[in-house]
Amino acid sequence: MSAPCGPRSLSVVGHARRTRFETATPVNHPGPYFRVRALNAAGKAIGTSEVVKRHWDHHGS
Repeated sequence: MSAPCGPRSLSVVGHARRTRFETATPVNHPGPYFRVRALNAAGKAIGTSEVVKRHWDHHGS
């Protein structure tokens, strides 16, 4: 998972192993914008999401 560190760049802020079709990835970064990249077993990118804005619940997490 990556988050913006500037207007045109992203930095890695988390990793998660696939556990099922939709894997939750906890991130300790304020964001609020993130992008996810899927890697195959060799570490090659096989898909990248659009940049999305993190949505907070009513408890602020």
